[in-house]
Amino acid sequence: MLRIDLADYRLLCSTLAELRQKITVQKNRVAMLLDETICQRRRLLSALGKSKTLTRRLTILQRKQLGLLLDPGKHVPGMAEIPALDKNHINSEPDPAKLPEFSENHKNLREIKAAEIRVLSMIDETKGRLLRLELLEMRLRELLVSINRALEVYDEQWQRIRRIIYPLGIFSVFFKNIRQFFGSSHFSPRDLKEIKFLGDLAGNIMKMADSPVF
Repeated sequence: MLRIDLADYRLLCSTLAELRQKITVQKNRVAMLLDETICQRRRLLSALGKSKTLTRRLTILQRKQLGLLLDPGKHVPGMAEIPALDKNHINSEPDPAKLPEFSENHKNLREIKAAEIRVLSMIDETKGRLLRLELLEMRLRELLVSINRALEVYDEQWQRIRRIIYPLGIFSVFFKNIRQFFGSSHFSPRDLKEIKFLGDLAGNIMKMADSPVF
């Protein structure tokens, strides 16, 4: 009887060890995805920052009309910076508890049974942690796909709007500056509609990129 219980206990310990190894592998995968997500979020923030080249030329009245922040040198229209993701969320667990080892000569059945119950509890807890890490991996992959798509969409719209506002490139900038020098606004009403669209797009993208991960 003791030998059977001891064999069952060792089998449970082996199962727990396999699960702990899976946890380590899964943590590494999540950490790599997390690094990639952080990098892509920074790229996205940098891309959205291109709006500043337009918004810095707005008048105070135009800013109020468009609902933008008054400091174009520091902010994307209407948005704050994306908060950083913290790896401590996946590395904050304490070191796994050590399990008692029993020799073939161990005679206390009660101690073996108690150890079995403890290992079963740890197996359930480890399975739960593994599931949470797998769900986190899925969430990060979804977020990466969304961010990459958002980068493509925003870049397309940025290029389109620049062609509308500055169809002649640097010559358009020159003519608008001349007009502004003589008291007119740098942007036309049509320009403002496009800038408003770009600002709204940046805001929606930022909300998506700032959605909860953990």
